[in-house]
Amino acid sequence: MKQDPMSGENILFHEMYNVYYRIVARLMKGAKNAPFSDADIRKSAQEFGFKETEMEFFTKLRNWNIPVFCRNDDGTYSAPLKFVPRPMSCLEKRWLASILDDERMMLFLDDKEIERLKSWLGGAKPLYKKEDFEVVDGANDPDPYASPNYRKTFGTLLRALENKKSLQIHYRARNGNERVVTVEPTALQYSVKDDKFRLLCKGRYGDGRARRIVMNVSRIVAADVCDAMPPLGHCAEPETKTAVVILSGERDTPERAMMHFANYECVSYAREKDRIEMNIKYNAEDEKEVLIRVLAFGPQIRVLEPDSLVSMIKERLTRQKDLKFFRLN
Repeated sequence: MKQDPMSGENILFHEMYNVYYRIVARLMKGAKNAPFSDADIRKSAQEFGFKETEMEFFTKLRNWNIPVFCRNDDGTYSAPLKFVPRPMSCLEKRWLASILDDERMMLFLDDKEIERLKSWLGGAKPLYKKEDFEVVDGANDPDPYASPNYRKTFGTLLRALENKKSLQIHYRARNGNERVVTVEPTALQYSVKDDKFRLLCKGRYGDGRARRIVMNVSRIVAADVCDAMPPLGHCAEPETKTAVVILSGERDTPERAMMHFANYECVSYAREKDRIEMNIKYNAEDEKEVLIRVLAFGPQIRVLEPDSLVSMIKERLTRQKDLKFFRLN
């Protein structure tokens, strides 16, 4: 007896959610406006299916094993049945409820939007909560996402980015000094390691030259959208480096590394039978963060290039060794 995917059970698989159903639903939805061709079928199969799906699906349709479509005289296909959107499973609703439960979502949605979406999910309980995870080697001072001032500032940054407006920012430096600077925002960047957002922007300092500026959002005291400032002109791109690392095949190191460095441009390929080489492209200004991430893998990773990163690793390990020796004595 088949279980109803909407019955509240935690269904891990149901045939209505497989690849062929998704392709059929895509074609039926498009058929409301116009008949579809063989080329449309192949395109949908390539987009939603696996390598062999295109041939399998096309063969089934040619043999009339998919009765929801009918072939027209001109060789195109129509769908006489009414398209019905696929319902979400209980697990999908619970996963979305977990996403809404993340305090970082409050930065992109206001309280009313979050409540409306939770109501739309029918009161589904989150699949997991923050307390279910034990973070190891994480940041001790993550951004205060629930702070009203932080949320207000973040919203201002988003509006400026969406509308391509300049910002006047009151920024508090590490030494506690506060300065006011007008900048052109270019992007918001999130650091998984530090659990912080950073604003990437262009601005001018004392020498009057346009520079790339990186600001921690948590250090922005206030931000106001202002009229577009005069174009800053060409701003030199940051220096880029490529870290060449060798990953051990033990303890799922390659898989963990691909997730760990997912926000960087990475290329990996087999070097030996049980070792993988990975090239990680990063901005020179992010080298310290790359250093911290590499060290988290311990002896399961070896860095070959660049020399600057290798030197930083040697220096950090030497300091740790000296500290350990001092404590033992």
